[in-house]
Amino acid sequence: MSLRLPRRSNLVLVLASAALPLLAGGCDIGKSGHSVQWFQQEYLKSDVPVLVVFHKDHCPTCEIQEAEIQPLKDEYKGRVRFDSFFILNSTFGKTEPQIRDYYNLGLVPTTVVFVNGREQARWVGNASRFWIRPTLEKLAPKAPPASTTSTFGANGVRVSAP
Repeated sequence: MSLRLPRRSNLVLVLASAALPLLAGGCDIGKSGHSVQWFQQEYLKSDVPVLVVFHKDHCPTCEIQEAEIQPLKDEYKGRVRFDSFFILNSTFGKTEPQIRDYYNLGLVPTTVVFVNGREQARWVGNASRFWIRPTLEKLAPKAPPASTTSTFGANGVRVSAP
């Protein structure tokens, strides 16, 4: 008994057809969504860095990525803006092919950090918060120190009060 493999050309077609939905992020290219300009105005006009998780609905790995990002939201509150953006929302039949193509989002989840509208870092697939934290530390402005006022006490000695 011998094992019979498909001809090479058929194998290439089978592999390419299987990979196509993965490379396209599972999106239906025929439906249109928001423009790139809308995305940039909505998400990237910010005084602080913006971390966006691009994902699709009913995606277990995307849900894991959202859970991994949650502790960072609390830690960097006010220093980083956190957003999620659906590349495919099958519940509403909405896709975002322009944004997906412009930002080269072949696989989801993809986590991107923007500063002043420019991409500064990207993680494809599930990224640990321990990988993301050093980038946020470098890009996020430090919280201003608590203001202190100095006064002089009755004996002429300077006293600082928070």
